[in-house]
Amino acid sequence: MVIANPDPVHEALIGAATDVASMVEIHEMSMTADGVMQMRPVEGQHLHIPKAGGAVDARRLPHHADGSDP
Repeated sequence: MVIANPDPVHEALIGAATDVASMVEIHEMSMTADGVMQMRPVEGQHLHIPKAGGAVDARRLPHHADGSDP
């Protein structure tokens, strides 16, 4: 999924939903200095989309949506 922003101001994805999970979180992956991969929810669950032709490609790291049932 690619989220594009043609507008001259920053935008944000503020939520997600699916029929196959009761909860969806936006996560970010990162690598520590000692080579350990970490995954954590994006702060405030707001994925910022750069302005003026910017885009976020959710098919690639570091961002993805994660569905679960608590």
